[in-house]
Amino acid sequence: MAQSKNIPDQIGDAIQDALEHQDFTKIQGMVQQGVDAAAKGIGEGISQAAETSRKMYKDYQAFQASRLTLDQEQQELARVSPSRFANPHSQKISGILMTIFGGLCSVGFGATWFVMLIGALMGASALVVPSWILLGLTGVSVGVTVAGGKRLGLVSRFSKYRRLIGASPSFSLTDLAGRSGRTVKGVAKDLAKMIKDGLFLQAHVDTDANTVFLTDSAYQEFQNNLEEEAKKKYRESVRQETVSKKERPLTDAEQETLRQGRQVLTQIKAVIPGLGSPDTEKKAQAICTIAESIFNRAEQDPDVIGNLDQMVDYYLPLTKKLLDTYTELAAQSLQSESISTSRHEIEDTLGTLVRAFTKLHNSLFQEMNLDVSSDISVLNAVLAQDGLTDDPFDKKAGNK
Repeated sequence: MAQSKNIPDQIGDAIQDALEHQDFTKIQGMVQQGVDAAAKGIGEGISQAAETSRKMYKDYQAFQASRLTLDQEQQELARVSPSRFANPHSQKISGILMTIFGGLCSVGFGATWFVMLIGALMGASALVVPSWILLGLTGVSVGVTVAGGKRLGLVSRFSKYRRLIGASPSFSLTDLAGRSGRTVKGVAKDLAKMIKDGLFLQAHVDTDANTVFLTDSAYQEFQNNLEEEAKKKYRESVRQETVSKKERPLTDAEQETLRQGRQVLTQIKAVIPGLGSPDTEKKAQAICTIAESIFNRAEQDPDVIGNLDQMVDYYLPLTKKLLDTYTELAAQSLQSESISTSRHEIEDTLGTLVRAFTKLHNSLFQEMNLDVSSDISVLNAVLAQDGLTDDPFDKKAGNK
C-alpha cells in the first residue's frame, strides 16, 4: 500500500506537473489546502498549550494556597508553643544517659555477679555476700535502663502529639489515637504522664468529653459550658414538671376515707350548740375548723390521705364521743363533784386534741411550703437567666 504524501510533497508534485504540462491551475488549490492545514494545526497546538497553561496555573495557585496555610499554621504554632509545650530536650538527654549508663552498669555488674556466683558455687563462701550485692546493683541498673527507654519513648510520643495537635486549643482523643497509632486509653495515659512531667504546660484531659484541652482558658470555657448546660437542663426539667403536674383523681378508698371523716365532722358540728360552755364550744369549733382544712388539703393532694387513717378512724370518733358525754353531763340538773371533774377532764382532753390536730395540720402543709419556696427560688433564677429580673448573685457582688 502506497504511503500518503504530506502537503509539501503534494505541492511539489503539483508544481512539477504544472511545469511539464504548462498547466498551473492546480497549484493555487494545493497551496490553499496547505495553508488551511497548517493553520488548523497551529490552532490546535495553541489550544492545547492554553489548556495546559491554565491547568498549570490552577495547580500553582493550589500549591501557593496550601503553602500559605502551612506557613500560617507554623507561625501560629510558633506563637503559642512557648505557653503550651515545654522543651523536652532535658528529658531526652536524661533518657539517653539513663539508657547508656544503665546498660553499661547492667552488663558490668551482671558479668561480675556471674563470675562471683560461679566462685561461690565452687566453695568460695567469701563471695556469697558480694554476689548478692552485685545482683541487687544489676537489678537497679536494669531498672534504670528500662526507665531511660520509657522516658525516651514518652519524649518521642510527646513530639508526635505536639506535631499532630498543632495550634489547636483542644483536640479529640480519638483523632489523636488514630493518627498516632495508639489506643484512646493509651493516649490518655500518655497525656496524663506528660502533664505530670511538665511537658504540657496548661493541658487538661477530660476522658468523659474525649478531649484534651491545651490551654486553661479553653478548659475553663468548657467547664462553664458544662455548668450552663446543667443549669439549663435542670430549669427545663422544672418547667416540664410544673407544666405536666396535675392533680390526680381520688381513688375509691381515698374518697371513702374523706367521706367518713366529713360525716363524723358533721356530727361533731351538730353537737357543739348544746355543749353549754363557751370555752368547750370554742375548742370543739377549733377542732372542726382544723379538720376541715386538713380534708380540703387532702382533696388537693391525695398523697396525704394515707396519713389521715388515725385521724378519721380514732381521733374524730373519740372527739364525737367526748362531746356527747360532755353534753350529757352538762344536761344533768345536779352538777356533782364527779360530774364537774369529768367535765374538766374532757375539756383538758379537747385542748390536747386541738394541739394534736394543729400539729397534724402543720405537718401536712409543711411540704407544701417547701414546694412553694423551691418553686419561687427556681422562678427567680429562671427570670434572672432570661434577663427579666436582676440576678441576685450580681446584686451581692455589687454590694461588696
